[in-house]
Amino acid sequence: MNSKMSNIMRPKTQHGSRMIALYILSGIKKRIRGFSSFVYGRHQSTLKSNDKDTILVVTHFRKNTVGYEDYTHRLKSLEKLYKNVRVVCNDEQSCHELKQFADNVTFVPLRFKGLLKFIEYTFIIKRKFLTDRCDILLLHTWLSVLSFFFIGYDNYLYWNIHPSQLYGRKKIRTVRDVFVNIKNLFLKKLTYTGAARCRKVMPVGEELARDLIEHNINKEKVDLIYQGVKDEFYTKARDCDHGTINLIYAGSVVSIRGIDLIIEGFCEFLNTNHADMKLVLIGAGDNAYCKYSELVKQKGIERNVEILKRMPGNKIPEYLKKADIGISFLEPNIYYSYNPPTKIFEFMAAGIPVIANSIRTNTRYIQDEYNGYICQYNAESFAKKLSQIWDNRDKIKQMKMNAKHEGQKYRWAKLEKEFLKQFSF
Repeated sequence: MNSKMSNIMRPKTQHGSRMIALYILSGIKKRIRGFSSFVYGRHQSTLKSNDKDTILVVTHFRKNTVGYEDYTHRLKSLEKLYKNVRVVCNDEQSCHELKQFADNVTFVPLRFKGLLKFIEYTFIIKRKFLTDRCDILLLHTWLSVLSFFFIGYDNYLYWNIHPSQLYGRKKIRTVRDVFVNIKNLFLKKLTYTGAARCRKVMPVGEELARDLIEHNINKEKVDLIYQGVKDEFYTKARDCDHGTINLIYAGSVVSIRGIDLIIEGFCEFLNTNHADMKLVLIGAGDNAYCKYSELVKQKGIERNVEILKRMPGNKIPEYLKKADIGISFLEPNIYYSYNPPTKIFEFMAAGIPVIANSIRTNTRYIQDEYNGYICQYNAESFAKKLSQIWDNRDKIKQMKMNAKHEGQKYRWAKLEKEFLKQFSF
C-alpha cells in the first residue's frame, strides 16, 4: 500500500477531533430547536391529519359530573373519521358513562393534584397510550396545558369552560391567599398559552370564542362549534293545558345554579297565587337531595315540587315531553358570563321556552316573551315572572313553537360536519 493511500485511510487525529466536535454541536443545536418548539409552539406535525387512522381523546372530569351529552356525541362522530378512537378518562364514574358510547375507554386513576396532576397524567398517556401516527383531542379547557408535552402531534382542543372557573381569584385574607392567586394567575396564563399551541381550538360559545382571540389566540385557529343537541332531545313537547303548568330544571342541583332562589321564588308564587303549577328538579347528588328535600318540606310545598337524583342523559327527554317551561339560572360571576348552559339548547330542542336570569350567556339565546322569559337573579323577580307566565298562559303555545324553531340551530346532526372538518385539512 503506497504512502498516499495509507494517509487517506488512516484518520488524522486533528480531523477526528473536529468531526466529534461538530457532531456534539449538531446535537446541541437540535436540542435547542426542540426546546424552542416546546416553548413557542413552532413545531407542526408533517403528517396530514386525514392520513392517520387513530385519535387519542384525553378527557378530564370532576367527581360526580352531571351531563355527558356534548362529550358522547363528539366521540360517536369521530368514529366516522378515524378507524380507532381511543379514550382515556381520569374519573371512574365518568369512564363508566363513556363506555356506553365508545368501545375503547380506559380509566386512568390519578394520585396527585394541581400541576403535579398534569405531569402525572401526561407521563401515563405518553408511556401507555400514544402511538407514532395519531391525533390528539384534548376534551376539556383544563387539558390545554398538555399540548406542551405532546410535541410532534396534532393537538385539537375542546374549549368548554372559561379558565377563571378553574383558576379563580380568591379574596385575600391571609398571606397564603396571595400565593394562591399568583399560582392561579400563572396557571390561567399557561392555559391560554397551551391553547395557542394547538392546531385547532373549538369554543362552545360566542363569549368564549371572543375571549380566546382577545388573549392572542390566532383567530384562524378558533372555530365556534356549539355543544350541540342529540336528535333524541328533539321530541314533541306536550300540548298546552291551560289548567296546569309544569316547570323543569335539569342539571347540577347546587346553590351556584340558583336552586335556593328557584325554590324560594316558587314558594312565594304559590303563596300569592291560586295556581296549579308543578316544579321538577333533576340532577341532585345525595347531599343535595337531602338538603333540598328538607327545604321543600319546611316550606310545605312538597306536593308541588319533585326532586330527582342524577340520571343518564338519555332519560331526560322523557321528562321534557311532560314539561311546559324550562329553567336556566346562572350565578352572575365571571365564568358563567362566558360558559353557555347546555340545558338551554336541550330545552329549546324539545320545544320548551326557558325562564332565565339576566346574564349574557342566557340572554344571547333567550329573548323575553319570544322563546322564553328573562328575570333577575333573585327569588322575588322569579316569583313575579311566574305570575306573569300564569296570567298569560295562553301565549305558551306560540312560545313553544318559537323555542322549537330556535332549537334547530343547535342540532348536532347539523354541527357534526363542521366539527369533523377541524380534523381534515
